[in-house]
Amino acid sequence: MRVVLLQNLEPTAGLVNGSQGTIVDFEHYDSKWMPRKGDNRDDEETSGVPILGGSHARYRQQQIKDFVEENDYQPWPVVEFDHNALKRTIYADCTTNEYGDDEPYSLLSRTQIPLMAGYAITVHKAQGMTLDRVKVDLSQAFDPSQTYVARTYYRG
Repeated sequence: MRVVLLQNLEPTAGLVNGSQGTIVDFEHYDSKWMPRKGDNRDDEETSGVPILGGSHARYRQQQIKDFVEENDYQPWPVVEFDHNALKRTIYADCTTNEYGDDEPYSLLSRTQIPLMAGYAITVHKAQGMTLDRVKVDLSQAFDPSQTYVARTYYRG
């Protein structure tokens, strides 16, 4: 299945919001590969484990754990990206924002696997993405501004 990445996963490797790829496999759930709080990058055994940072890392870790349990430990998608042929397992991620003016703040969060189907998206959704390949159909555009936005993505 064609997919589009919805977050800056590994910018130094070119895996950014809008990177396109194909799901080529699924990796079975294994608790040792769950994203976790802290910095254990020096540990040889878990050097590829996604590390959660920031002030709400523990909360995000719990939200991801709950997501996995609610989804019956489904396998993670393995994506081969078009731009650089890298294969990466895409784990769930939890985005968290504080809400309110005074402490204690309320936390708003969303936990998801940061991929979306990549067969077709709107020009509006594509804004801000780095797309390697696009095909644009402007046959039903009813305003010149719609075509202007779409043309800004064409590099050819």
